[in-house]
Amino acid sequence: MPHAVMNYVPQESFRKKEMSIKAIPKEMQRMYWCQSRSAACLICLTEGPDESGQPLRRDCSCRGESSGFIHLSCLVKYAEQKAEQWDGRDLSEFREPWKVCPNCCQNYQNELAVDLAAKFVTFVEGKYPGDQLKHLVALYLKLYALQGMGLKLKIKG
Repeated sequence: MPHAVMNYVPQESFRKKEMSIKAIPKEMQRMYWCQSRSAACLICLTEGPDESGQPLRRDCSCRGESSGFIHLSCLVKYAEQKAEQWDGRDLSEFREPWKVCPNCCQNYQNELAVDLAAKFVTFVEGKYPGDQLKHLVALYLKLYALQGMGLKLKIKG
């Protein structure tokens, strides 16, 4: 059975800053990933460092040559948007985008987990300055990430 002919969209058009990943049809996203030989950010689809020079990172369970790489700045923007869309019912849903990879659904690890948790604390302090519960959730995530890095905490008691 012959394959349907698809309109080809050059890879450069995927990298336009104003285009979001949601605007690209799933079939075209798959075509882009299959054609790409080097890692690109899961969110902005840009290869190499972000605008501030920070490299692509991957500290989750994603596998493959180009799967699961992300800029910390893109991940923070994504997590902020998801946190702002939170419906107020389940607090774990507020924390989830700061803890779990949207691609493989596994927890971030190592330095990426610590850096993202620190950004979560900063976000909560700025957006919800009087909300002690949200602040506690963010601090707990940071503690969890630091513990994952091997930090042993001794509590006097």
